[in-house]
Amino acid sequence: MKCLFIGKSAENPSTRYRLEPVAQALRASGHEVRVHYEPDFPTQIKLVLIAGAFDVLFIQRKLLSAPVVRLLRRRIRCLVFDYDDAVFLKSDGAVSASRSAKFKAVCSRADLVLPGNGYLSEAAQDLGANIMLTPTCVDIGRYTNDAPKLDEFTLVWIGSSSTARYLELIRDDLEAVGKVIPGACLRVIADFDFALKNMKVQNLRWSDDTESDALSQCHVGIAPMKDDPWTRGKCALKVIQYMAAELPVISSDVGANRDVVTDGETGYLVSDRQGWIIAAKNLQESSELRKKMGAHARQVAVEQYSMTQVSERVVAQLVDLVQTKTV
Repeated sequence: MKCLFIGKSAENPSTRYRLEPVAQALRASGHEVRVHYEPDFPTQIKLVLIAGAFDVLFIQRKLLSAPVVRLLRRRIRCLVFDYDDAVFLKSDGAVSASRSAKFKAVCSRADLVLPGNGYLSEAAQDLGANIMLTPTCVDIGRYTNDAPKLDEFTLVWIGSSSTARYLELIRDDLEAVGKVIPGACLRVIADFDFALKNMKVQNLRWSDDTESDALSQCHVGIAPMKDDPWTRGKCALKVIQYMAAELPVISSDVGANRDVVTDGETGYLVSDRQGWIIAAKNLQESSELRKKMGAHARQVAVEQYSMTQVSERVVAQLVDLVQTKTV
């Protein structure tokens, strides 16, 4: 089977967690794979011309114009669209006529659509798409939890400057937690610095090599998130990372975070300042509770969010699609 992939960019997290694992699984199974990132319009036309030589066109998150999609559809045997954001909206959640038109063009013509959560699934279902819900997953083996825990009770947030606004949402809540739990610390793994008055903050630059230890050294992962049309398209990646690192999670009770975290079992879902304080205090006071919730979180990550298992399921579906089209 010959597969042509189109993605946003090699550095995009969606590429790392959704496109590359499927491409690697295909190669491991003996299939031929070619990947193109951020194709400009002339490159898109070239892809139209060569598409007929491939069995599957796998578009990951990249929205192409309706005419290009129509041309690709005529040339390719199987068209697959994968996405893990509300790509049909502007990043502020506002309606976008152009993005909606491109989204409709690909979903209405795809043989298979792979949305990352239920909210995204509903958007494609409204267009009559054939859907296989495909959560964003992590390489479970990378999160070994071998690193010793820090001495002080440490919350951890992982992200980037593009999502810093969600951490900023709970600045006052974290200040309140710092007053209630003297000596508590916040570790921020990102590409920016963050500071609080009532809590020590340790800023670490993200690195693929150190990510696992940087997480597992901490005690609790935090995942603040606002509730709007754009954030409902988020696929809870940081929550899944915390769980893979065997950390209990404190998360805003919204979106996909709500679907991934089981309140009282793998962490806490909170909706106000008092919720953040109570959840942090409960976990700070009981190492046994942290251990119990963390172990359960890790089990859920292994069973439901393993990159290997999900990629193999996607590959099996692609093979089945091609075989069905061949008959």
